[in-house]
Amino acid sequence: MLTISKKTEVYVDGLGLLSTPFIMASSDISGFKLKVTEFPGYGATIFKSITQKRITGYKGKYIFDVKEYTKKVPVQSGDYFQSGIFGYYINGETLPVQDNTYVGSSGLRNDGVEHFCNNYLEQTLQTKGNIIISIAGTKLQNFFDTAKKIKGHIDRVTENKTPVKFGVEINLQCPTTSPKEVSFDRDSVRTYFECFKKIFGNAPLLSIKVGYDIEKNLDIVRGAVDGGATAVSAINMLKPIPPNFMKVCDMFHTQQKKRAGGFTGRMIFPYAVRAVAAVRKTINELNTNRPVYIIGTGGLGFGSKEHNIEDIITMTKVGADLFGICSRNITDKNVAKNLQVGLLNYMHENKLKDMNEFYRFVRE
Repeated sequence: MLTISKKTEVYVDGLGLLSTPFIMASSDISGFKLKVTEFPGYGATIFKSITQKRITGYKGKYIFDVKEYTKKVPVQSGDYFQSGIFGYYINGETLPVQDNTYVGSSGLRNDGVEHFCNNYLEQTLQTKGNIIISIAGTKLQNFFDTAKKIKGHIDRVTENKTPVKFGVEINLQCPTTSPKEVSFDRDSVRTYFECFKKIFGNAPLLSIKVGYDIEKNLDIVRGAVDGGATAVSAINMLKPIPPNFMKVCDMFHTQQKKRAGGFTGRMIFPYAVRAVAAVRKTINELNTNRPVYIIGTGGLGFGSKEHNIEDIITMTKVGADLFGICSRNITDKNVAKNLQVGLLNYMHENKLKDMNEFYRFVRE
């Protein structure tokens, strides 16, 4: 049963996102595969994930439609395939894979922080604004070194100029992070974010990204908010993949020397909603004297052609304030634009003048 968020904050709109609350969460920074200028309607773009050193990852496509597996992989009984549709097993539940469900396969590829700063950051700050930089690493020191490099470059770019607006996402639970090198208890995460807060100063948005298994991750949320995080992004891809299905994925990827990552797309929406509800409840219980945004992401936008914002309303009810869209960009470049039209129509019909009124109307 979902916990509906009744607490409504009045936000100080540091990044200008409350007029365009959609965030593009699928830019492949290694070569800028997704040209953000071709995707209208976004208030910000997440560049993800930047690491201290270059990660080559996997060549070719970085996300696969699950239907490709059913066509090209010999399927045997017990591989979670039933009549051409396989189920995903998590926490004792079985969830059939739906249309518009994908398997990630990028290997967290990016060209490293030096290349990012020299080739993308300055250009983006000067021409597009409103970026959120996602930072990943293996060891804790990797995160801090990457953060300092990015902040130092921003300071040089903006010297004697108007300060730019940017946000930061700390992808603490990214696949490359070593659990032997990074602790995830509340006190440790608080200390980490106190350091990130010192590095980035008054950046309008400092976010922690959390994984799907939200009940195990709530102490990460608490620690990040204790340490100064102003946002929580929920959720990552669904993992772990069942072993039998992993074998099937590996068979498919053998020739390309790729491996399967987690599930993304429409199928993970129910889990994203549950996670957002749990995160909002946790933040409300902390009784902070400042607002903390929740960026709801996972399976959003698949009704956008009809300007359908039902998913946005659902996410808002359980506590999301901003909305990250990833997989839908693959099949619909106008997803954010269509959602924005639907949102404006909804607000006009209900005589809502801004997003704060939208939040109150939907949640109360």
